[in-house]
Amino acid sequence: MQRWSYLTVLWVGLAGVLTGCTVDHDLYTCLNPDPGHVDGQGKDDPCHTRPTCPGQCVAGAPPDWFGPVVAWIGPTSEVSAVQCPPEAPTAGPMRFADLVAPNECSACSCEPPTGSCELPTSIYARASICQKSGAWVTSFDAPANWDGSCTDINAIPQGTDCGGVPCVQSINIAPLKVIESGCTPVEIPPPLPPAPPSWGRAALLCSADLRPEQTDCKDSGLSCSPRADPLPAGFRHCVFKDNIHTCPPDYPQRYIFYEHFEDARSCSSCQCGEPIGSVCSASMSIFTAASDCTGPTEVKLISSIMPVCTDMAMPGQGALSKSATEPVYTPGICEASGGEPLGAAVPIVPSTICCPQEP
Repeated sequence: MQRWSYLTVLWVGLAGVLTGCTVDHDLYTCLNPDPGHVDGQGKDDPCHTRPTCPGQCVAGAPPDWFGPVVAWIGPTSEVSAVQCPPEAPTAGPMRFADLVAPNECSACSCEPPTGSCELPTSIYARASICQKSGAWVTSFDAPANWDGSCTDINAIPQGTDCGGVPCVQSINIAPLKVIESGCTPVEIPPPLPPAPPSWGRAALLCSADLRPEQTDCKDSGLSCSPRADPLPAGFRHCVFKDNIHTCPPDYPQRYIFYEHFEDARSCSSCQCGEPIGSVCSASMSIFTAASDCTGPTEVKLISSIMPVCTDMAMPGQGALSKSATEPVYTPGICEASGGEPLGAAVPIVPSTICCPQEP
């Protein structure tokens, strides 16, 4: 800045010669501007343009808040087509909201149990009909690990007396024994990895790398937003801060967005209870007159459900041999449990984005 002193001579009308005086002035030249220069009255050098906000001065961000930035908030499905405006080309980390992470589990079921049957070995004759209690009993047991083949072990001859009455008036047969290995759990349909979580909304925060002198706003309560109105469709002037906070008065509309999520979704394992309802059944033949399982016989249906007592057709007849058919195993069911959703996908690393109230 060049400074000059000059003599100002005032001429007044035709009155003649008036007194001349010298006044010291600052003169400015734009050939050598001096940024930040002010005159003796504190006025700016008119030839120097002080750098100012290249965008728009808007309500300032409170201390510890970031911004103002140019923010786009909308459906995640649309954010891939959104670009920061040229005046604010720097995109910050994307932030998201409205996490959608259903936890669906396959239904649990159980395969039928597997098992086998053992024929009863406890068999005895009663000296009364089945409905009378307190009768004498005589063993007609089968051999251990009986496979149902003909046996005359513990034969009771015809006419055997028990306290003055025939020993063989009814026959009592113990139930078959069910031997099972349980059920195998299954998942219907087979389990698949949970669907990836998705976000309903996204926030794109755009800023510019402004030099300190470019952020100047004449009003100290204002801050420089890099892009002036009108903003591109969907964009707004906003401020933001990490974690969850109350919005400042100038930016009352609050949005809570997150950087990512932790996925802890799982399903409880399928399990099966003990088998219920399985049944073993067979038929037993009692031969009354021969030890080789021939001749007159009485056939009794037996099962694993309960003992069988059956009255003989002729009280006092013999029980000389016996045989049984191969038992049939009918599987029951096992009650399934499990397959319940556990855990959840949880959004983490929150940020508070605050914008002017939408009209």
